Amino acid sequence: MGGPQAASARLDRFFTQLNGGFSSTYAYLGNEPCSETPWIYNFLGEPWKTSDIVHRIMTQLFSTAPGGLPGNDDLGQMASLYVLAALGMHPEIPGDDVLVLNAPLFPQAIVHLTNGDVTITAKNAGDDDPYVQSLAVNGQLSNASWIRFSQIAHGGALEFTLEPTPNTNWGCNPSDLPPSYTDGMASPQAGTYVWGTGLETNDIQPTWTDTVDSSPPGGGTVGVGPIVNTVSGPELAIRNENAQSGNRAIMYSGTAKGGSPCHAYMKIFDVSKQNIAVSPGMHFSYWIFPQSSANINLTSGNNSAYVALDVIFSDGSTLRDSGLANQYGVQANPANQVGVLQLDNWNYVTVDLTPLAGKTINRIDLGYSQPNGLGGYRGYVDDISLTVPFRK
Repeated sequence: MGGPQAASARLDRFFTQLNGGFSSTYAYLGNEPCSETPWIYNFLGEPWKTSDIVHRIMTQLFSTAPGGLPGNDDLGQMASLYVLAALGMHPEIPGDDVLVLNAPLFPQAIVHLTNGDVTITAKNAGDDDPYVQSLAVNGQLSNASWIRFSQIAHGGALEFTLEPTPNTNWGCNPSDLPPSYTDGMASPQAGTYVWGTGLETNDIQPTWTDTVDSSPPGGGTVGVGPIVNTVSGPELAIRNENAQSGNRAIMYSGTAKGGSPCHAYMKIFDVSKQNIAVSPGMHFSYWIFPQSSANINLTSGNNSAYVALDVIFSDGSTLRDSGLANQYGVQANPANQVGVLQLDNWNYVTVDLTPLAGKTINRIDLGYSQPNGLGGYRGYVDDISLTVPFRK
């Protein structure tokens, strides 16, 4: 209630005391139900407050003296809170691989994982420098205040730079925030599936491969060619290279040749015979992984993020031109996605189709649209679904 600023103000009051006890209205970090609360600031675009609170927790509540734990260790839960906080991360979302970040406590730490070491460095780490100024993930600068475990599961590097004063620009933009499965959007599982596919062997498969949607209002293609000369045009096909879940996802790619407009709309699924009518509360959702040039040298800049799935309705209208916005607050047209999609990360996107109730879905396309685009784009899409709220 009241938006991010009001939520932040309530958290500020909550952390006036760090270990208020069972009957207190303040934080009780001596018991595990409060363990995740300091990292909520990251979701509000204020990760510097998380770093401040976490630093205070580590230095004020924990020590090496007898009684150096702020409460019952609960079979290692409180100790693990400290260890993860000292490394600069916390597994904030149960059931997801999201690690929400804070300023590490030590200048360097190395975590030995089965498939490779993760090196965490924090320039200027110490009692007087609790705020993140910048971060590089595997050598690439990142403004996001979170990562996925998959980014470091096979080894990697997190390079923090810390300072005594907050950098309020780091981690503050909508595209920098950790994923949230609330704020008016359903999680991928929070609803009854009307239609959906994870693209695995026994799931619904694309109706078309490498097929431009030239049937109005499909959009066709202008100023876009193949990403490599061994194919004839923009691509769209199932690959086993990268997936949000399972092993398979749709790979998309192409090359913008410059000029305006540059766009390509590729057909994926024909659902015209399934009579899927939009009903109140229906959401169209998917995961998308736009690749950067650090991930694959065929891409340029942030081209890969000018992509969105499009819904074509039987009356000749489209989702991209409907004016509807996704959970990031930007309209569902592919040209708008660059401001919110994280490169080299799986991004969850969902659109509430309620204002279009009564329309019938004909097909699903993948659209790339970048005015004056130049250079390659490439990425993956997975776990596409149409859901309605659970009915009791």
